[in-house]
Amino acid sequence: MLSLAHGLVFLSLYNQQRLIYMMKKILCIDIGGTRIKSAVLPEHPTFDDVQKAPRMVVRTLGWLNHSLPKLLDPGHWPSLASHYHKQGIKYDAVALSVPGIIDGGGLFKRADLVNGPAQVPENLLSALKESAGCPVSVVKDADAWMMGFQVYERQIGINSEFPAVLMAFGTGFGISAASSSTDVASIEVGARPSRSWQRLATASGYNITECWHIHRIIGRPFFEYVENERKDWDHIRIRDEYSKRVNAALNDILPWIEVNMGAAIRTVVLAGGNAEYVSVRSLSENGRRIISLTDRLSTLPPDLITVLGVESASHRPPTRALQ
Repeated sequence: MLSLAHGLVFLSLYNQQRLIYMMKKILCIDIGGTRIKSAVLPEHPTFDDVQKAPRMVVRTLGWLNHSLPKLLDPGHWPSLASHYHKQGIKYDAVALSVPGIIDGGGLFKRADLVNGPAQVPENLLSALKESAGCPVSVVKDADAWMMGFQVYERQIGINSEFPAVLMAFGTGFGISAASSSTDVASIEVGARPSRSWQRLATASGYNITECWHIHRIIGRPFFEYVENERKDWDHIRIRDEYSKRVNAALNDILPWIEVNMGAAIRTVVLAGGNAEYVSVRSLSENGRRIISLTDRLSTLPPDLITVLGVESASHRPPTRALQ
């Protein structure tokens, strides 16, 4: 006959296994302009959970168009959903980040992708849910980066000072802000008047007449220009030129952010595939702390930080827009 102690141990192990079985799993997907990163995570994952999570990265080419909802269709063989299902990896919900605003009604507010040749469904959230056959949540990519950073810095004990701004450098350029370790304020770079980027115009020699020109100046077109027209530039020269532009853009937009946040920005976070070309030293002024989320400087691979943010966004209140 089992003793009371043995019985309690058995019950404890049973409850632990039951809890693991009942734990909600989420397919977390970060859709960038170049790559799509994904991982299947439990709710509120630990550092160890994230490192051990099943994950997959695919190229974005061929997905950021009318076929985007099929990414979640288990019956569509090239999809991420099909990959995980074939591996026997189950999930209860899907959480995504996308390169653009999703409004409160689930509409994708990227006119160039919705109305242009790509024909991404405007009612994107509804289309994704129909394809996935399970609950789906969507957030803007820069905001997912900020949420991922907030979870990351708590787990490894960075103890950042807030308010903070995160700058995401990828195919385009995105910004998100936070007044605390739990708050996120969404910023739409394209909504700022073209005249507000005067320092950036001077630093780059680019006549900014449309707000979206900023993506040409510090997005992928800058690196395409270097690759095609400046083959003699070494890494240090590219870094210097790029950092000059980033510093100018930060100085253009930071006063507006600080007025709207009601406080001086204490921390600037650099994220995204091109963050490695931004000099931390060039941005370190006025007592601000600069944190670079690159492979060289991060404890957790940056791809995992952004999917960590996507998971966090799935159970947090909607972000507020900074007006």
